[in-house]
Amino acid sequence: MSISKCVLLLITFLLFIVPSAAQQKAGTLKLKPYTFENDKKEKVESEFGTLFVPENRSNPQSNLIELAFVRFKSTAQNPGPPIVYLAGGPGGSGIGAATGSRFPLFMALREIADVIAFDQRGTGYSKPNLGCFDRLALPLDVAPTREAAIKDARTPVSNAEEYRTGFSNSTHMIIEGAVHSDPLFLSSPKIKEGMMEFLRGQPVTATKITAAPMKWAPL
Repeated sequence: MSISKCVLLLITFLLFIVPSAAQQKAGTLKLKPYTFENDKKEKVESEFGTLFVPENRSNPQSNLIELAFVRFKSTAQNPGPPIVYLAGGPGGSGIGAATGSRFPLFMALREIADVIAFDQRGTGYSKPNLGCFDRLALPLDVAPTREAAIKDARTPVSNAEEYRTGFSNSTHMIIEGAVHSDPLFLSSPKIKEGMMEFLRGQPVTATKITAAPMKWAPL
């Protein structure tokens, strides 16, 4: 086989296995038909989309991350502006919320406009997914004390450091001394500042914070 034919075959092969740069630049939007199924096995035709955005919007060389969403097309003849559903938590999945008891609400809102179930940074189908799924080691035959529950719910700092190594190119903040139910914004101004920096796409200045002890009051 001639050298020219070998080069041509190599170029053709690379075109199939190497994604083009245009497919991975910031702002790239991908949509595909998607059959959405809720927890009750009810199905509706929709679109699954991914949007590439910079992890750090102030850095042109920042890594790209994928934001996922499902769009339920409006049934109205003249639909209004899209309705975007943002899950709470923090850490909730908009797509996941649509699979549960809120599914009828999503369907009803289609009479007004397109409804978009959005997975925010680090949640659900967005990549990378930053969910931490630890198992609790509490006995099931007796009610645990408050102190035991808090101690077991807290992720050891060593575990957090291990999680961080799996996302070496991402921004992390380790909060020591707090559990998910703590009002983090009140426990340390640095935590609030770091969260707001992350949401704005800015560099996070603090990477490790020790939260102050919380004062618990009866409900």
